[in-house]
Amino acid sequence: MSSKISVIIPAYNCEQYVDRAIESVLDQTYSNFEIIVIDDGSYDNTYQIATSYNDSRLKVIKNPKNLGVSISRNRGIEEASGSWISLLDADDWYSRTRLEKLLQAAQKHKAHLVADDLYLINDGDRNPWSTLLIEGKHHIVSPKAIDAVQFVESDRLNPINLGSNWSFGYIKPLIDRKFLLDRKIKYRENLKVGEDFTLYLECLLQQGKLLFVPQSYYFYRLRQSSLSDRTPTAYLQESCTIARQFIANKALKNNPQLLQAIEKNLVLFEERLSYYRFIESCKSKKMLDSIKEIILNPYLSKDVILKLLAILKPKINFILTKKKSSSPFKKNKFYSYR
Repeated sequence: MSSKISVIIPAYNCEQYVDRAIESVLDQTYSNFEIIVIDDGSYDNTYQIATSYNDSRLKVIKNPKNLGVSISRNRGIEEASGSWISLLDADDWYSRTRLEKLLQAAQKHKAHLVADDLYLINDGDRNPWSTLLIEGKHHIVSPKAIDAVQFVESDRLNPINLGSNWSFGYIKPLIDRKFLLDRKIKYRENLKVGEDFTLYLECLLQQGKLLFVPQSYYFYRLRQSSLSDRTPTAYLQESCTIARQFIANKALKNNPQLLQAIEKNLVLFEERLSYYRFIESCKSKKMLDSIKEIILNPYLSKDVILKLLAILKPKINFILTKKKSSSPFKKNKFYSYR
């Protein structure tokens, strides 16, 4: 008998999107699945839409109030009856063959977690603008096992744009449920950001095998409203806390390369945090706080220069282009502008 897959969909005020998420699972080429929607205290029509489907494979659970995505996912895993857990956010959707393809890869390569590339699509657009592999500059062309060090190193922040670090923490893998239960791995319910990254790294620390396939079967929707909920400082403070907790894990003493990778991430997170605190102080005109950040963190001057260059670059290019077009010289193979 084929393995049963439990698709967990936490949903909070997603009445515009939840139907597409559910229907993308119901339309799968692989049919041995169940869908568990956890309505996390929505006050819109999310629950009504989710319960409107007449399909015995769909189960809808309603939290008494908004408890957060980690608690909702843990509840879904507890309620699941499948051998595999498949993650899906309520505003995202699957391609038709996703469950079939990922399960085949998991069984072939004997993996505990199998992830695919993500199509990145802006809310309201019909077509993706890129993928996680492209934006994260991850060079994977065939199924590849990702170890803990590679996983951590993928989570390095761009020095200019915080939102451009498309790390493996964004993946939505198919996960062996027995592996999670046997090792008592759960989502950390106190986390507001980084909960996926933390769970996946915990799986890797406990000898889980993470396989990445380069094909894209998951559509990851970027919504401005959800992005605005996370300020850079809040995100980075949580990231620093997570890094420190892993560094304090005694098990990492036996893996100095991984420990070093996490420590390097922590340094980068702390630098970014200082930078965004400086920016927030400037915006709120708290000059004493801004000066304090520079004194305590001398590298901030470099960050400010990099940021200004990024802002000014389009203007500089425009000026240079204008000068070129007005120059009396003609550009040819013997002459080039510097």
